[in-house]
Amino acid sequence: MQMLIVSLLMLLLSTPNLLVAKQLPFCSNANTITHMPEGTYKTNLLQLAKNLITNVNQTQLHSANGTAGAAGPDTVYGAVLCRGDSSVESCATRLQRVLDTASINGTSGDDSGYFQNQKNVTLYDHDFQALLSFSDKDFISSFSNAPECTVSAYLNPPPDADRAQFSQLFSELMEKIAAAVVSRRPVSYLTGRGWFDLKSQTVYALAQCTDGMPPENCRSCLDGIIDEGKKMVGGGLTGGAVLGMRCSLWYQTDVKFFAGDPEVSLHMPTPSKFWIWVVIGSFSLMIKEATQNFSRENKLGQGGFGAVYKGLLPGGLEVAVKRLSACSVQGLLEFKNEIQLIAKLQHKNLVKLLGCCIEGEHEKMLVYEYLQNRSLDVFIFDFVKGAQLTWSKRLRIIDGIAQGILYLHNHSRVCVVHRDLKASNILLDSDMTPKISDFGMARIFGSNMIESNTTRIVGTHGYISPEYAFDGVCSIKSDVFSFGVLVLEIISGKRTAGFYPYDGKLCNLISYAWQLWRSGQGHELVCCRIGNNHKVIQRCIQVALLCVQERADDRPSIDQVVTMLNSEEMTLPKPNQPAYFYINCKTVDSNQHKHQPTMLVLLLLLAAAVSSPAPAARRTYLPNSTFEANLNGLFAVLSRNASAKDVAVYYDQYQLRYSDQDFLAGAANEPETAAFNMNNVSDAGDVAAFDALVAELVNAVADRASNATRRYAAGKAGFAPEAMTVYAIAQCTPDLSPPQCRGCLAGIIDQMPKWFSARVGGRILGVRCDFRYEKDPFFKIPNDMVVLSPLPDPSSQGSSSSSSSGGLWIVAIVVPVAVLLLGFLGCFLWIRRRRRRVINMAGTVSVPTMSMEMEQVLKLWRIEESGSEFSLYDFDQIADATDNFSDACKLGQGGFGPVYKGQLPDGLEIAIKRLSSCSVQGLMEFKTEIQLIAKLQHTNLVRLLGCCVQADEKMLIYEYMHNKSLDCFIFDTEKGAMLNWDKRFRIIDGIAQGLLYLHKHSRLRVIHRDLKASNILLDREMNPKISDFGMARIFCSNVTEANTTRVVGTHGYIAPEYASEGLFSIKSDVFSFGVLLLEIISGKRTAGFYQYGKFFNLTGYAYQLWQEGQWHELVDQALGEDFPAMEVMKCVQVALLCVQDSADDRPNMSDVIAMLGSEGLTMPEPRQPAYFNVRISSLAVSSSSFGESYCMSNVTLIEEEGR
Repeated sequence: MQMLIVSLLMLLLSTPNLLVAKQLPFCSNANTITHMPEGTYKTNLLQLAKNLITNVNQTQLHSANGTAGAAGPDTVYGAVLCRGDSSVESCATRLQRVLDTASINGTSGDDSGYFQNQKNVTLYDHDFQALLSFSDKDFISSFSNAPECTVSAYLNPPPDADRAQFSQLFSELMEKIAAAVVSRRPVSYLTGRGWFDLKSQTVYALAQCTDGMPPENCRSCLDGIIDEGKKMVGGGLTGGAVLGMRCSLWYQTDVKFFAGDPEVSLHMPTPSKFWIWVVIGSFSLMIKEATQNFSRENKLGQGGFGAVYKGLLPGGLEVAVKRLSACSVQGLLEFKNEIQLIAKLQHKNLVKLLGCCIEGEHEKMLVYEYLQNRSLDVFIFDFVKGAQLTWSKRLRIIDGIAQGILYLHNHSRVCVVHRDLKASNILLDSDMTPKISDFGMARIFGSNMIESNTTRIVGTHGYISPEYAFDGVCSIKSDVFSFGVLVLEIISGKRTAGFYPYDGKLCNLISYAWQLWRSGQGHELVCCRIGNNHKVIQRCIQVALLCVQERADDRPSIDQVVTMLNSEEMTLPKPNQPAYFYINCKTVDSNQHKHQPTMLVLLLLLAAAVSSPAPAARRTYLPNSTFEANLNGLFAVLSRNASAKDVAVYYDQYQLRYSDQDFLAGAANEPETAAFNMNNVSDAGDVAAFDALVAELVNAVADRASNATRRYAAGKAGFAPEAMTVYAIAQCTPDLSPPQCRGCLAGIIDQMPKWFSARVGGRILGVRCDFRYEKDPFFKIPNDMVVLSPLPDPSSQGSSSSSSSGGLWIVAIVVPVAVLLLGFLGCFLWIRRRRRRVINMAGTVSVPTMSMEMEQVLKLWRIEESGSEFSLYDFDQIADATDNFSDACKLGQGGFGPVYKGQLPDGLEIAIKRLSSCSVQGLMEFKTEIQLIAKLQHTNLVRLLGCCVQADEKMLIYEYMHNKSLDCFIFDTEKGAMLNWDKRFRIIDGIAQGLLYLHKHSRLRVIHRDLKASNILLDREMNPKISDFGMARIFCSNVTEANTTRVVGTHGYIAPEYASEGLFSIKSDVFSFGVLLLEIISGKRTAGFYQYGKFFNLTGYAYQLWQEGQWHELVDQALGEDFPAMEVMKCVQVALLCVQDSADDRPNMSDVIAMLGSEGLTMPEPRQPAYFNVRISSLAVSSSSFGESYCMSNVTLIEEEGR
């Protein structure tokens, strides 16, 4: 018994999040009164219940509250609540059924029962979708959520290694749902789903507040129950609920328990097809030949992953091949990580992964684009080659690395922390453009996740931030620290791992740079001639020292770093002391580790528990041994930290209770807890028979267990209607006598109808006895198990048939099956053949046998590469998703044709652009959209999921944007009020970042040519997404402008040089951005005319107001007076700089972002804008022309002449 307690304590301490001193009670009807004496209170309660249920039915709401009776002891306060996804009829029915089941209105000849004086009643329905609460105390005038309780759907926890990520997903999903619930008031509830990538599972959730609850009270209430939900998740519960009278939440894994479609989706995988180049098994035929059998001459270098070789493919493509070494310290995890990450990312400052090669179990290779100048360390740490890097090149390399990190942290659809930034991981192409490489150590962060904790420290000595090295805390600031070190290396030509003399001491590079800068000798850090770049280099040194400050909170974010590097007039803060400054003499505070001995005891004990094999017989420990000391220390820790004196813990197969009261003297089973499988038998007509079978099986097992020496038994029973076998166990503590054991089990078995009707699994756990049943085996099958009504053995059926009839049956079955199998085989071989033509561009090769783990790598590659290409959808699939293109699903109409909302069978919501037969846009725009947007990956660009081409049908399939387009808000008085200035500025910044990516940081330089409010889509969080790339043009990296005779775009947004001369460039998009910025600020359309002295268009109107110092009159009245005047004025000035008449005068998007993000930057005064002299007086238009102009605001101009 002592050994059992010790084992349970060790288990408990290995999962400390299970021991919660004050956890909410389990939701039950334990306070349901079986009889209430007749009287005024009872009459009032029943009348109030009837009124509330009627109120729910009449108001079409899911909650109601009220009172009954005059003030005094017989006053009843009550509230009812149903889950938000239930229909009103279902809600009223459930509430009435709960009330009837409670038997409050029953009669009894004895009024001396336990519940006679109980006036607080809370009742739950069978599925926890409805509840009623009554009290003689006023609980409805406040927004208290009491009483709160929890529901545990599953007790089987995920592995410890996965639990943290599951908990992170739960927190992130519930936070998004709660925010959406509050923002959508008076809607009372919201549903959502999230993807648990480690287990390929979907987590479904629902949260709600009572109708009419103020948003701030709703949010506060939801925050409270989300915290309780986190405790449940931390305890390993992958499904459950927290229920209260004001707000509640439900969550479930892989079971969509609510009606309707989830409205919030988080990290859901997107259907995709695999169209990129991947080599599978062609090791000897292709890669071996490409690298000349991995010759020494082709070897480029060596890293933790293994050797890197240069290769030349048959088509003339030069590649770099990273070959995993058999003795590599990196392995399959880093290999999979590289595939998962880099295939999703597309930026000109990130290396491009072309494919992978896997042969058998031993060959794993990654194939990259070949970069002629190898890595940065080859240049900056070599005196001769370093001379080739002029300061302009070094500064361009610094900026390129910063832009790549900015994309990883802020602008990719997934936030990525690299964790191994160093000079050897920065590759250089023929133009010395830097490319960040080696993503094997990288981590993906959630959108609202700022840091993560890990016990595995990865990275390179000298580049690792102090909080990561000492505490395992990894964040985006870890990469900022590494970037700072890298900048110091680029400036100095010195390695961070070296030591350098200063003032008679040897210092590491960070300390050396800090002391030089602090003493005004920063120029001594520079490795070569500066020329006229003194200020720029001093600025770079200061930025680098800001990045390597000891405290992560003091370091700038990477977007601030980019702004500081590109804004010469911006005043920089002074850096604090850097990390590792006193690394050789720093003393450790003794108080910092005062708990170290205790933790050591726990770790030693747990290590012994984990590493020791399972004992064949009972083992003992010697007096005064180390084990005894550790055990005493363990109990000492328990006694110091346990705030409760009566604790019961239930954990899957283990239970533990300790108390200051003697609970061993009797056979009491309290506290008890129940849990059940959320799945039901499939046919409602089978419920009664199934429940009867389960009751029979559990009772039979209980009979066997009560008479067994171990007080334990197992059994199974077949349920033919569902072709299901039910497994069950029952057990008691061994010290109970057979009658005590059977009585204890009878007490919990009697509760089965209340909890488990129709459920395919359930359990009730107590400290003296428990039982459990499931439809799948969950225990080791014993030889003496109870067997009831086993399912018939399929192999024995038909044995009594005659041989002749058996032969006929064999012929009748085998022949058609054989034909079908041959047909399937033919189809399979044909599909396999076609698929290999796509995958193996070098020719068809045989796929060798490989382990399931290797196949998962390839599957992962195909799934994760969705950022580059897209799926081909079937017309019937899209027709079904849009209800045959019904008007109810239609979102709008554009030049391309109508746009519909659809939902795929897996629940993914999509937007479908269907080319109209009379569309002025055609196949060219269709192809352009596919060519461009499928290759672009940025958080501020709309995501193209695929297309459908069938006969005359051409459709584009996008991710669905819940808030439609920007024009729906800024040009609508009511909706415009929803966009406060913070949201507007975030939209402005997002559009600017998307354009910067198109112009500068994508591997393709793209000019949109049709940027306007209706082409800016808004997701659920009002994040902007640039859409509609049908008119876009691709430029080479060194081309800045082009000429066309075909002018495309939208009236009011087209730059003057493009309209008059057909000359377009990146400055054309800048002009359109400026117009769009004025529309966002003013809430006015560019196509309208506005009066200030005379009639002007919007740009002229804004410029005239600016000239007169009256810019504030431009601001949208929907903003009221609540906006930051200086920031708005800055945005007006930036907009006017963008719409200047001369393209040369306009800033580029890098400058625009620097101006928007800098507070102290001096900006030039804007010159006269384009179309300034276009006025009503000069146009002499009639009033009818105003309407025509307004209608043209979203019309795209296209000429028939080809490009």
